[in-house]
Amino acid sequence: MALQARQFFLDVQARQFVSGANSSLPITNPVFFEEDVEAIELYFLQPSTTAGRVYDYLDLSAATVKFAVGTTSPAALQTAWSAISTSVVSTITGVANGGGGSDEVQRISFSPKPTSGSYVIELPARDVTVASVTAGIFTCSTPHGLFDGQAVTLTGFTTPTGFTNGLAYYVTGRTSQTFQAAVTAGGAAIATATASSGGTAQLSKISTGSIAHNASPSTVQAAISAVSASASVTGVAGESYTLTFNNNSGGIDLPLVALAGNTLAAAPGLSANVSFDTANVASLISAGTTSVNLEIEISEGAVRQTFRTSATLSGDLIATSSPSPLPTVTASSFQLQDSNGDLWVISVTPSGELQLAQI
Repeated sequence: MALQARQFFLDVQARQFVSGANSSLPITNPVFFEEDVEAIELYFLQPSTTAGRVYDYLDLSAATVKFAVGTTSPAALQTAWSAISTSVVSTITGVANGGGGSDEVQRISFSPKPTSGSYVIELPARDVTVASVTAGIFTCSTPHGLFDGQAVTLTGFTTPTGFTNGLAYYVTGRTSQTFQAAVTAGGAAIATATASSGGTAQLSKISTGSIAHNASPSTVQAAISAVSASASVTGVAGESYTLTFNNNSGGIDLPLVALAGNTLAAAPGLSANVSFDTANVASLISAGTTSVNLEIEISEGAVRQTFRTSATLSGDLIATSSPSPLPTVTASSFQLQDSNGDLWVISVTPSGELQLAQI
């Protein structure tokens, strides 16, 4: 939907409308137009105890919420609301394929922007093709992207000496296209490692530590570096991150990363389409009453809170429809009372003539 909802943020402790989840400044006077039907979203906030954060979101989807605009009584009223989905969709795309001298570029994006939760980045398992093994040196035809200390399973080698197919060894003495193998992490390289043909070094999946929903690009970069991978990370915290694999991880065609342990959630809130196309709104505007109140009432059991701020009503330059509500049943007549208190019945004949009779 191209049209965006109007959002209102309510500080439930100070009991006031504020500018947003990151600002305690009061809102400016909102203007509502006579014949509009507006998508309205309500978000409920409480002061945060987390450093650097102004508010935390509250989930009040189980509360009774009323929204009204008017003077002494509602001219527009909304009492039915739908809970806004807190689901966050994560998308991982390849921006540029690595290999042939180019660095792999991938992007992680979230929609909508999460307001809580965390995740880990998984660097998928992959196979490194080894062309030959001589005098303890495993040689690859292209950059392998392995790091010292990483465990790899060596397999597919013909007549291996000094190592055994199917067992895990630890990378040591790595260069861009070569590495050596050790029996233990940080141990001495197997100098006698040889084979009559190449094979495969299988690298298992690697997961970062937990990354917060609003982590900065530099924090995501540090999390990747901590698990023996090299990438520069740019982007917007909590929205999207571009990962450029470089240095020891550069020049390699890498599989897309994945997310795991995902507990990300978007802001909880309530939404409704609120109609200002009412007879009462039209009446106030025609009477010249445009300065009104916006009032929101929240009830949880016996506890009730009311939030109020000033608002403005405005007529539309473009007339779109007649004010509602319209009668649900078409009447054949109706009554009017004159200044003396006498009642009159007004009806219409089949030919369209109005008839007036005193009761």
